[in-house]
Amino acid sequence: MDINEVGQFDAEVCENIPLHNTNKIQAYGFLIVTDNNFTIIQISDNVPELFEQPQSDFLLHNLNTFIQKEQYEELITKVDHKNIQDNIPLTLEFSIAEKTLYFNALIHLKKEYIIIELEKTKEHSFRNFTSLYQEIRYISALLKGSTDLDELCQLAAVNLKNISGFDRIMIYKFDDEWNGKVLGEAKEEYMDSYMHLHFPSSDIPKQARQLYLKNAYRLIPDIKYKPSFLIPEVNSVVNGITDLSECNLRSVAEVHLEYLNNMDVQASMSVPIIKDQQLWGIVACHNKKPKKVSYEVRSTFELLSSILSEQITSKETRNILEKRIRLSASFETLLEQMSSSQDFIGGLTGDHVNFLELLNITGAAIIYENNYNAIGDVPDQAFVTMLMEWHHLNLSGRIYYTNNLPGAYEQAIPYAELASGVIFLPLSLDRKYYIIGFRKEYVRTIAWAGNPGHDKGLSGDIHALHPRNSFSVFHDQFRFHSEKWDAVEIEMAENLLKAVLEIILKSQIIRRVIAEEESYQLSFVAQKTSNAVFTLDKNGNVEWVNEAFLQLSGKPAHSLIGKKLEEVLESANGFKDISDWMHELTEHKSFKRDIIINKEDKDVHMNFDFAMVEGENHSIEKVIAIGTDFTTIKEKTTSLEALNRQLDEYAYIVSHDLKAPLKGIEGLLGLLSYELEDKLTDHNRKIMMLINESLLRMNNFIANILRKARVGSKIEEVNLNKMFVELLEWMSVSKEGITFSIQQDLPMIITDKISLMQVFGNLLSNAVKYGVHESRAAVIETGISSVTESFVEFFVKDNGNGVPEKYQQKIFELFNTGQEIDSTGIGLSTAKSLVEENGGKIWLNSIEGEGAAFYFTWKISSL
Repeated sequence: MDINEVGQFDAEVCENIPLHNTNKIQAYGFLIVTDNNFTIIQISDNVPELFEQPQSDFLLHNLNTFIQKEQYEELITKVDHKNIQDNIPLTLEFSIAEKTLYFNALIHLKKEYIIIELEKTKEHSFRNFTSLYQEIRYISALLKGSTDLDELCQLAAVNLKNISGFDRIMIYKFDDEWNGKVLGEAKEEYMDSYMHLHFPSSDIPKQARQLYLKNAYRLIPDIKYKPSFLIPEVNSVVNGITDLSECNLRSVAEVHLEYLNNMDVQASMSVPIIKDQQLWGIVACHNKKPKKVSYEVRSTFELLSSILSEQITSKETRNILEKRIRLSASFETLLEQMSSSQDFIGGLTGDHVNFLELLNITGAAIIYENNYNAIGDVPDQAFVTMLMEWHHLNLSGRIYYTNNLPGAYEQAIPYAELASGVIFLPLSLDRKYYIIGFRKEYVRTIAWAGNPGHDKGLSGDIHALHPRNSFSVFHDQFRFHSEKWDAVEIEMAENLLKAVLEIILKSQIIRRVIAEEESYQLSFVAQKTSNAVFTLDKNGNVEWVNEAFLQLSGKPAHSLIGKKLEEVLESANGFKDISDWMHELTEHKSFKRDIIINKEDKDVHMNFDFAMVEGENHSIEKVIAIGTDFTTIKEKTTSLEALNRQLDEYAYIVSHDLKAPLKGIEGLLGLLSYELEDKLTDHNRKIMMLINESLLRMNNFIANILRKARVGSKIEEVNLNKMFVELLEWMSVSKEGITFSIQQDLPMIITDKISLMQVFGNLLSNAVKYGVHESRAAVIETGISSVTESFVEFFVKDNGNGVPEKYQQKIFELFNTGQEIDSTGIGLSTAKSLVEENGGKIWLNSIEGEGAAFYFTWKISSL
């Protein structure tokens, strides 16, 4: 459906409304703008009224005129330690003309000026933080225990409504076109339900979505508020309008206020749900009457929104991994079918796995050497030929897929029922070789909250822009689309294409060699492939091998030529006596066998095609064998399962044992600071700052672990000397009585820096915790013990109590510390996992009572 037709709502115009340059705020708060020296350059026009003083008493005066000296110094300290765009929460006490008022303040740092948002509060106005913490813990546990995304969103809606008291809470997810769908809802009986309804992208235009990435929440206590304007209108520092994009008090666009009024809503609050630094959805809160929301409740919403985001990420990531594991197992079976079949087409539609199921397609056309094969439900051959020509002319040689073929190729409209979705897998640049998969049309009826193409439009003046009046259910049919292709399905399609090309190459080599029969022709063709190729004479002796087979065997050619195949493959598993194989060739001309060859203490899984060249009287003249290494395919499912288990461990550790308590601690610390603001000594404030900095470092460390589990490695140039300095600062290692000895003049390397820092972070933390001996000064050493072209051997040593021999084999296991001390044993297990993932090894040398030395090898790209 096109919602931008003449006379209909123009979403593009809505997206051009300047939301951040309003120059006015909602009057439930106050605004002060200062230069970087805290000289006041702008105020909202309700500030003089509040303090009953003229605006001249504020403008061009320094902020220190109005707040306590200790608060001013604290503000300067926090500003000095923050980056541009960081927000600083603070409690400020303003004293003007013998009038003292207390405010919750939020400070926004711009490059050339500072914005201070203020909300009035009482001196000791706070909610019981113990009960608040208990609610956070309770809801966090509920969300973690949910079984799927729908249950998660519904639980979140119900419990957020209980905390906030809003009349309606909706959990709202965006699709690829930024249309929203309500996945969870909790409401009062007198409020309309929007559960499972869709909202068009124009309801939250692009610039509004961008602001959600900057604002923790958006509160409108009363849509009929009278705005307060900034005075003077021009910011003298930048000679322009002050950017209010990050301000919670920022005034609201008239079109949105009208939108809420049409929905019969007088107060609202929106909280973003962020996944992988992208806007995933919104928590939308509505109230039939004006409603004030306390600072504590808003802070709780921030915390719970973060927890909700983590649970959404965890569940969606798990679903992707489970699908990848399931389809990888099916792909392995399909590969075996194709390898054992006389042609790849027969293998694609075998008894155990059908490639239509693998790719979730309803039909396919396979064009190979002018032969046309239709499988499942496909359009007629004439249309498929036209479609193939279209792809060849526009996208030659490229994998291409779409779930809206009629939108990309108009001639496909009459065939939409069978071919609304398509994927092209070209087997060559020639039109003669294609696999084309089709998906049937998926006709959907979408239930919208109101007609997104309403008849109230524009009269040429932007002020005539209005939202729809009604939010009654409006049904719209969605045609000419199939189900969407997801990333796992495309990955399987790419793997399938590679496998088919490999099989075709093997087949072409065999046919060419059989046709030409001469060894030099075999050499010319076979040396160009990565497949292992060899020939046998009629007695089963090795006659010729290509370079790939030499690399597989690890032996020179002269040691193989003339030898019996039994001798060449003496260490192989799955090898059958050559005389039996020769007999089988006489009967069947060709066959396939899987052979496991041990190379450098590792099993290499090979699939060999054996074919005979006939001599006189149909006897064997020679035998040609072509082998494909499918070790990677064999290991893929196991690797994915291991990855899934590892992600489970990370998710368990982070979301349950670390992340949720940290969120609670962070929230409680903010409430405690707020409660005791006027009672804290300078020493106590420094302690609070240190705790906040430690929480930030811990959150960053946990985020790195999760990023490693979800995203993988990032290879970069690493200055090891700087890395160790950065690491010690990052860890904030300052245990009294410990000396750190860092080897100097370390080389530059190219590797995965984040993983390497995590390994050292865990080993150094372990040394700090256990490396202290009561009778001698503690020394922790770290550096490099040896270097090769591919690996660096690092060490971390301490002169502490050492590790008893009985624990040395178990110390790298998860939750096994080998010590009677409060610890989870996570660190060394994580270090071992990261080292092995990078292709290295880690080990421990220790004598009880004399200290411990951890060594590990780390693969590098270059020095």
